[in-house]
Amino acid sequence: MNTMFNYHQSIMKYITLLALALILAAPSISYAQVDGAVGADGAVGADGAAQDDATVFYGEPIPPIEEYFNLTDAVKQAKDMQGIEMIISGRIVGPCQGKCWMLIQHGKTTAQITFVDQSLQLPKDVIGKDVEVFGNLEFVTEKVKDAGSNMKQKEQTTLRLLARSIRFKK
Repeated sequence: MNTMFNYHQSIMKYITLLALALILAAPSISYAQVDGAVGADGAVGADGAAQDDATVFYGEPIPPIEEYFNLTDAVKQAKDMQGIEMIISGRIVGPCQGKCWMLIQHGKTTAQITFVDQSLQLPKDVIGKDVEVFGNLEFVTEKVKDAGSNMKQKEQTTLRLLARSIRFKK
């Protein structure tokens, strides 16, 4: 009887360890694979890094979703679209020199794109490139100094796109 108890106890330890290993490994196997060559900067060229017209990805793979807008339309519908994952297209008009954010534009509409946990770092030579950004819109209220009233602080609400992925032609 004691031998049978030890056998069951060993099996339970094995199952517990196996379950723990699967739980810990799940985050590393849950992302889709992006075909292409990975460059030294972390970008993935979809058609191979050696081609000039390759698509470059930064961040996690962009899932196939239906919510696809140009920046102008996304801003017009921002109140209804807040928090919804979407792809927004535009043209890069100003990357941060510290590589932590960028400005994109469509028509006369310009928006600042910030990166989740500042985890995406773009090269500085991306101005003028058409870009697709995967993320969600959020309204952020911040206190800013009002230069017109003796530097008093006032609240200002701005619209931001929080990006998880970016892709553009190299």
